[in-house]
Parts: sequence; structure tokens; C-alpha cells
Amino acid sequence: MKVKEKKIYYSVLIFLFSANSLFASNQTIDSLLQALQKSKSDKDKIEVVLQLASETVNTKSEEALRYANDALKLAQKIENKFLIGRSYQKIGECYLNKADYQNAQNNLYRSITIYKQLNEDQFLAETYTTVGNCFYFKGDYLEAINWFIKCKEISEKIKNNKLILDCMINIGLIYNDIGQYEKAMVNFEEAVKIAKAKKDNKHIAVIYNSIGLIKDKNGKLRDALSYYKDALQNCPENEFKLRAQLFNNIGGIMNRFNARDTAEKYLTEALLIRQKIGDKFGMAQTNITLSRLMYDWKKFPKAKEYALKGISSAEQLGMKEIVLDASQILSNVYLLENNYQKAFDYYKRYILLKDSLYNTSSTYISQLEEKYESERKESQIKQLELNNQLQQSEISRKQSMIYFSGGILVVIAILTFVLYSRYQLKNKANNLLTLQKQEIEAKNKEIVDSINYAQKIQQALLTNKEVFTESFKDSFIFFKPRDIVSGDFYWAHKTNDNFYFAVADCTGHGVPGAFMSLLGINYINQIVNEMKIQMPNEALNVLREKIVVSLKSSDPDYQGADGMDISLGRIDVKSKKLYYASANHKNYIAKNGEILTLQYDNIPVGNYFGHEKPFNLYTVDLAEGDTLYFSTDGYADQFGGETGKKFKTRNLKKMLSELSYLPMIEQFSAIQDNFEKWKGEYEQLDDICIIGVKI
Repeated sequence: MKVKEKKIYYSVLIFLFSANSLFASNQTIDSLLQALQKSKSDKDKIEVVLQLASETVNTKSEEALRYANDALKLAQKIENKFLIGRSYQKIGECYLNKADYQNAQNNLYRSITIYKQLNEDQFLAETYTTVGNCFYFKGDYLEAINWFIKCKEISEKIKNNKLILDCMINIGLIYNDIGQYEKAMVNFEEAVKIAKAKKDNKHIAVIYNSIGLIKDKNGKLRDALSYYKDALQNCPENEFKLRAQLFNNIGGIMNRFNARDTAEKYLTEALLIRQKIGDKFGMAQTNITLSRLMYDWKKFPKAKEYALKGISSAEQLGMKEIVLDASQILSNVYLLENNYQKAFDYYKRYILLKDSLYNTSSTYISQLEEKYESERKESQIKQLELNNQLQQSEISRKQSMIYFSGGILVVIAILTFVLYSRYQLKNKANNLLTLQKQEIEAKNKEIVDSINYAQKIQQALLTNKEVFTESFKDSFIFFKPRDIVSGDFYWAHKTNDNFYFAVADCTGHGVPGAFMSLLGINYINQIVNEMKIQMPNEALNVLREKIVVSLKSSDPDYQGADGMDISLGRIDVKSKKLYYASANHKNYIAKNGEILTLQYDNIPVGNYFGHEKPFNLYTVDLAEGDTLYFSTDGYADQFGGETGKKFKTRNLKKMLSELSYLPMIEQFSAIQDNFEKWKGEYEQLDDICIIGVKI
């Protein structure tokens, strides 16, 4: 049976932020050691030791970590805060190179705190990027892109073109990984222009490799191969890690062209380089690529050998995608060997890990019980799966099209398929197990694809952050869905001197909540932009009518309590006056460090008791320096801390009051960090959305 192709796309991000090439010359290290002996001041010694850590981080990771820790001890001794921050940063980079992401992040966060206090923007931006790499390698793309965007914002402020270029490439790689290829290409095309203008061959090679990944993912293999080879031609000879990545990618393409001898040549070269430089991450990747080659070549013992090597390293390093691929290959090899127990064990592992990797909210696999007897084998499978599939009508990101009178049609089809069967497994055990595995794989793929598709729809409809920053440069959006898609949403629109914005919490989360959010966004666009209703309370009255009609359209007897809590505001930019209506929503304003709760109506939007009552209009006179916080209840309701209790509204108000003096970008970071610290090991309870706008 042919292994379903799932190409491995691992990051080239780490290449961009290694201060030196991968093989520091002995001459360079000797020179630094001599300089260390001649250094008279502790400060000079620390600078040299940090350079030694940089020179050895990619080839002698333990030695580099020892240098970085020595620098930290010396910096703490002389109480030099900046060098303490530098040392923590270098220790974090060493742990990242060892794939110890938790220790890497712990040290990087310490350096970030120091750099913020010292206003060291360049070092702060560099550290943001390294934290982004940690999240990327762990498969948490949403967190990774948040950190890269933060790095890009600071880099633009300090006009550091190199860091801007690095961030553009990294953000493009994230977009590529989540399937938003057009956004990825926009970043890469802009980045390659800058790199060519600077005659920066290393970055040109990285970008060409990245574009090759996009072509590869979309099945344009010849285009991908061309970009990989162009990248190899531009890649400096001493960039060994990048060259190994390119050899690996070219080998994978050659395998799909059935040029297997050539594929083996490239992959073997990649593995040799990675073994030589001690690149454990890369060795695991190439072992799996070689395993797939051997499987397609029908050299199954070799395929199993490479897969077992790869999965062993990947488990130690926490490389979930490699474990995922290895599990799929091993499942198929053991199936061909008639080892049904191991075949299914690895396949079950593959499915469960796939769900975990993409944060799927409702997928489960039946347990297979096999009883081997002399005359028969019996297996029982029980599986109940709820498939939610969203399909998107033709929509354009331009707001003029979003406001198109037809709106946006989203179809959610709920497919319930109950499978219950008993089979006698005597002569057909192998065929039956194969069939069951394929059915489970197909069902799982439908769920994952439909929810990921729903995420793309929702992301397309959420207002661009630029709409906020055009009117209020000092603002932030903290948006953290519990699942892939969210029942919370935010919206904004600028017209003349009025800035409209909304924050909403729809009934439910995940796919049901996301469906309600799409209705909400569509109706608000119609109400404000087509019906030209300016007063927020009148807009909420109309929104409620539309929501109730929509929910009853398919069932006249519908009495469900579905809907949303929502706040809709309009800021008159000239007069600095806020007009707003709030349906069951607590929002806040910070004035001179004091946090006040804004008035609100204790009724939601939807088919609730008392829904005939009109919403009130509230007004607030704003002054320069005031900060508005519109928030859903997800943050305050999160369980965590030492006692496992809710965060609660009073703590949210206290936190916002303490942060209100800070720039909004720092408020965003603090709100995010405080949430993760409070949540700890607890699961996220609900979707979260907080918008902050400083007047």
C-alpha cells in the first residue's frame, strides 16, 4: 500500500538568527581565547565570552552553553544589567539549538524583561524573534507569528532593515505552513527585492527555498525544484545547515520524480552534513525523508530502519510533525509484515498526534480489541464522529465586496455517521484492518480540513489590524480562540470622522460559535455600511432582529437561547466623544490610572427573555491619554493560579489599571504573558478577545 504523501516542511528560521556560520574556524576561537586572557576588565571578559558562545552555539552546543552561563555569573557579579540580559539571551539561544524549548523560553523571557526596562529595542527585537522560533518548532504557529510581528514592529521603528527582512521571511514561512500561500508570497516577494538590493546571497537562498516550499506544497514540483536549485546556487559554502536543508528538499522532489538514485544521493549528503555538525533536528528530518524514499522503493526493512531512527530522535526533541510522519510509515510497514497489533498501534498514534498537532476540538478514535485464537480473530470497532464542514462562498478581502448585498454564504453541514459492526476475522483480517484504517483516516481528514477551512473564512472576515492603527496608532488586539475557530470576534470600520468598532462573544465556541460570529460580522457590515445606521443602540436593535429571524428561518418554533453578548462603539475623532451600546458586556476606561466600568444593558442580542426591550445609548467624553478596553469574558473566566480558581473581573480591572500607563504594545505583551502564567497547566476555558485603544 502506498504511503500517503505528507511532505515535511521544517523551519529555516534558525538560519536567519545564527550570528555566525556553522563552523567557526579554530583560528577565530583561538583569537577569542587569546583576547580573553588579555582582557583586563570584567566587562571586556563578558563580551569575549559571549562571542565564544556565539561561535560555538551551532557546533558545540554544550560548550556554548557553558560560555553563556559563565558570562551570566560574571555579569551578575558586577551587576551590569545590560550584560545580564545579553547572557540570558545567549543562554536561550543555546537551549533553542539543543531543542530544549522550555528552558530557552524561560531565559529569553528574562532577557526581554531587562531589555524593556533599558529600552534596548534592537536586542528586544532579536529576542522576540528567538521566542518566535521556539513556538514555531513546537508547532504553535499562532504564537510564533505574534512574536515575529512584534519583532517587525520594533524593527521598523528603529529602521533595522536586516531584522525587518528576517521578520518578513519568518512571517511568510508561517503563512506557508498554515496554507495562506498568497500572504506568504507577498512577504517573500517583498523580502527578495530587499535581499537582492543588498546583494545578500544568504537571505536570497533562504527566500528561494521558502518559495520552493510553497510550490512543493501546491504540487508544482518542477517549479519547486527550480527554486531549490537557485537557492543552492546562491547559498554560501559555509552555510552548512541551509545547504543540508536544500539537499533534503531536492532529494524529496527527486523521489517523487521516481529518480530514486539521485534522491538517495542528495539525501545521503544531507544526512552526512547534519551528522557532522550535530544537527539532531535535521538528522531526524532526513531519516524520515530517507524512510519514505525506501518505502516507495519497496525496500521496506530499510524504510523501517530509517523511520525508527527518526522517530526516536524526534520524540526526544519534541518534534511532533516528524513523529507524525514516522508513525504513518511504520504503520504501513508493519501492516505489510502482517504485524497487525503494531500496525494499528502506530496508526492510532498517527491519528491522535494529528488531532493534537492541529488542536482539533472534537475528534476521537475507537479502540481496537484484537483476540487471537487458533481458529479465528475478532475485532470490534465503535466510532461516533461529528463532522462539521464549512464551505465558503466567493468572498473578497476588500471591504467593498464584503459589504456586497448578497453577504457571505457559509454552509455548515453536520454529518453524523454511526458505524457499528462486528466481523469475523479469520482469512480476511488483513484486508479488514486496512479498510478500517482508511475509513478512520478519511473521516479524520474531513474534520481537520473543514475546521481549518472555517478558520480561513473567519480570518478573512476579521478586520485587519491596520484599520485600528490608521485611526489610533497606540492600540492592540489580544485575540486568542480556544479552538481553531472562535465564537469571539472583533470588527471595525472608519468613515469620515467616525470610527466604529465592536467586540462580541457568541454563544458557544469552536465551529458553532464561529458560525454565529460570521452572521454577526455580516449583519454589522450591512447595518453600518448599507443601512447607514449611525447610532450604536439602534444598530444593536436591528442586529437582534436579524439574528432572531435567521435562527427561526429554518424552524418557526425555535426557542433556543442563542445569540451574542456584544458592544458596539462609535468614536467621533474630532470631538473625542464615544457613543456606544453594550449588550450584556462589561467594558472599561482608564483615566489617569483609575479604571472605570462602563455602563451596559443586562440583556444580550438574541432570542432571550426581555428581548423586546430596546438597547440604551451611552456617551462618554474622552480626553487625550484615556484608554478604552472592550473585552469578552474569556479572560476573567479562565481557571488557573495556585488554587485553580477563576481570574475574575476584579483582577482583570486591577491588571488593566496597572498596565494603563504603558505603551499599548507592552500592554499586549503583559496581558498575554499574565494569561499564560495564570492558566499554567489548565486548559483554556473559552475564547478571548480584548481590544485596547489609547486616545
